[in-house]
Amino acid sequence: CPVEVLLSPSPHNTHEFMAHSHIGKSLYFYQLASWFAVIPRSRFNIVLMETFYENPTHHFSKILEWIGVKPVDTDNNGVDGFPSLAALKASAELHQNSHHQPQLQQQITSKVIGDLDQIFFPHNQLLDMLLGYTTGYAKVRDLDPH
Repeated sequence: CPVEVLLSPSPHNTHEFMAHSHIGKSLYFYQLASWFAVIPRSRFNIVLMETFYENPTHHFSKILEWIGVKPVDTDNNGVDGFPSLAALKASAELHQNSHHQPQLQQQITSKVIGDLDQIFFPHNQLLDMLLGYTTGYAKVRDLDPH
């Protein structure tokens, strides 16, 4: 289903499909714009996954602080936060998955990357404008080896 159909108004009932598709769920601009229309932007703490994984423990601590939770609570045996920095670190790094299956990696060809760049580029430009900073997602890579 072309992305233009997914983004056009229903009668074709593709909006539900879009919400359950990998591409649809990856069009962050539309999701955030909908939320920002009803909830003030200041109520959101948006952290790019690439940034988070550079230092998961640090960024997880900042997220916890943002919502009013102490990252580590050694004084109260972890009642108001994690009982130790080691426990915080273990939780922050729990879902980091860097072990992709080799057969899946082989399917990610230059053509697939180029096609996805083309599909996502205009939507990621909108995301950058909405957020007011460059996410790095709005790019079209030169994959020509020559």
